[in-house]
Amino acid sequence: MIGRRLLPLLVGLWASSALAQASVTPSVSIPLDGGGQGYSRAYAVTAAGVTYVMTGSGATLQVWNPQGGAQLAPPGSPLAGSFQMFTVANGVTIGSTTTTLVVAADRACGGAVCLAAYAWDPVNGFVPLGSIPTNVVTVSAMALDTQASPLRLYYAQQSPQALFEQDIAFLPDGGLNPGNSYNSSVTTAAITGLTVDVADAGQTLFFSDANDLIYTITQALTNQAIYTSGSTAGFANVESLYFFQQTATVSYLLGGGLSSGVLVLNPFKPSAPLVKTVAVLAVDGGNASASAASINASGTLLMVSENLSVATGGVPWLHLVTGFDFDGGGSTPVNPPDAGGGNPHIPVVPPGPGLNIAPSGGCSTTAGIAPFFLALLVPLVVRRHRR
Repeated sequence: MIGRRLLPLLVGLWASSALAQASVTPSVSIPLDGGGQGYSRAYAVTAAGVTYVMTGSGATLQVWNPQGGAQLAPPGSPLAGSFQMFTVANGVTIGSTTTTLVVAADRACGGAVCLAAYAWDPVNGFVPLGSIPTNVVTVSAMALDTQASPLRLYYAQQSPQALFEQDIAFLPDGGLNPGNSYNSSVTTAAITGLTVDVADAGQTLFFSDANDLIYTITQALTNQAIYTSGSTAGFANVESLYFFQQTATVSYLLGGGLSSGVLVLNPFKPSAPLVKTVAVLAVDGGNASASAASINASGTLLMVSENLSVATGGVPWLHLVTGFDFDGGGSTPVNPPDAGGGNPHIPVVPPGPGLNIAPSGGCSTTAGIAPFFLALLVPLVVRRHRR
């Protein structure tokens, strides 16, 4: 009897060991332009099969070679300005050219931001395409949906909380051709992150707020629903969101967890979404305060950014991590919808309790002690069973 009671404990202890915090050392850490007071973000940009990293932290947009961290300096780069937030999309056809589209919330447009669009490549740098005026003062998150035609740009207003959609197309000569736009008020705290679910062709968006809640909403900005709560899912902050589709059946949400490091979440399991937290070691040996995380298309280069703060020495930082392991075990997890049916993206029941994982400054201690406890408990189970 005791053996049967202890067996679930053994299984639970083994399972929990896989969810503890890991730590990684960046291959390169780069201080960014500290002239701005905006949100620090980093995304992979590609050209001719080569991956670069584009960053923005409230002022200039900069581009880096991830091998060694040298800043690229083609004409027009870095792009000086006052950019509150930006987002990118690779492989976009603009006129007769396939290039990287960059859209930034530019504060230098009077009393409200404008949506400044650029084409970028490593030879010509940032090429202006035009801008779209808005009535928004503070843009706190942005995302592009390139599966739609025309392209859809989504962005978030921090106060009062609202989401906006702007159609974007291009003229035959490559000029910007703005299309329809609409917006929707949302019931949240200040919005901190926004991303498109590419696994369902952009039909769903995920967004987060300052109360550590993650929501879903349809591409038409209707049917807002709570996806999960950090207080029950095991994370304390969610400063950004980035949807990554690894395979046809496996996807992840990456988030900036500040002192918790990088959040790795399962976007199809709202009752227990936390896969793990990852502490990124800063240049002083402590844990970086991860404000945002994203990854390149092949899943081989993790980009972690830190906001400008006293903790970062008064400048924002970019940390590049190569060979990132999503689930910690090298295996490929499957992302089925939660049991009980319903849309896996918008839960039909409130999220249940998850695992409360405390952040640590180094490698997972839970994973390390689990085999020790198993070694003590297994003989006990075997002896009781024989009686």
